[in-house]
Amino acid sequence: MRLLLDHVLRDDQGQDLIEYTLLIGFILFTVIGIVWSMGGSIAGVTSTTNSNLRTANIAAS
Repeated sequence: MRLLLDHVLRDDQGQDLIEYTLLIGFILFTVIGIVWSMGGSIAGVTSTTNSNLRTANIAAS
């Protein structure tokens, strides 16, 4: 039993997969946080652009 426990504790097979999964999760949460915080800014740019296009369209008519 001691040998089995010793083998399980020293086995590092699959360690890379776990590390890469954690890294991808960290990157994903970081990107989500950045996009979430910039949402208002992006909405403002879109609103201003639409307003300017609407004004230009009315002036051209």
